[in-house]
Amino acid sequence: MMGVSVYPGFTEHAYRLVFPFEECFAPDAPVLLTVMPSGIVETRAVLQPKKEDALIAFTYPQNISDELAESRVYCTADGNADKSDPQDNGHRMLRDTAFVWRREDGTNALVQTWPTELNENFRKTFEITEGTNPDSDK
Repeated sequence: MMGVSVYPGFTEHAYRLVFPFEECFAPDAPVLLTVMPSGIVETRAVLQPKKEDALIAFTYPQNISDELAESRVYCTADGNADKSDPQDNGHRMLRDTAFVWRREDGTNALVQTWPTELNENFRKTFEITEGTNPDSDK
C-alpha cells in the first residue's frame, strides 16, 4: 500500500455544502441514503429531528450511470431503506430516491451526502461561510 504523497507548495481547499437539518422537519424522520457514484449505498440512516444534526455534501455536480441509477434499493413498507431479501416487493430504484434523478439533459444527477453534527467542535474545526462563495473563481 502506498503512503500519502506530499507536494511542496500545494494547499488543498476542500469545500462542502452543509444543510442544518436539525428540527426543521419535525416530526418527520426521513431516510438518508449515502449513494456512492459506484451505486453502492454506503449509509442508511433515519434522520431524527435533533438539534445540531446536519447533512454535508460535495459542492460539485456528480453523476451516476443509467445502469446504476436503475439499481434496486430495498425498502420496508414505510419507505425506510432495508437490506431485505431481493424477492421482497418493497423495493425501488435508486432513481426513485431523493438522491438520484434524471436531469433535463438525460444524465443522472447524484447527491452524495452524509449525516454530520453542526456543533461547537465542527464550528471550531472548519471555516464556515454563509451566503457567499468563499472562492469566486470556482
